[in-house]
Amino acid sequence: MDSFGSDFSSGASSGKMDTGTIMEQVKVQIAVANAQELLQVSDLNLL
Repeated sequence: MDSFGSDFSSGASSGKMDTGTIMEQVKVQIAVANAQELLQVSDLNLL
């Protein structure tokens, strides 16, 4: 995850990121959000 974070920060600081990189960031954020939602739903089911 170190290289992932540094790639993102260096790309953002340069002032422009290519569309492919942005799309990958969005995909990761959506995947994380989906995973968190699934975890929350399963936690509720356990209760």
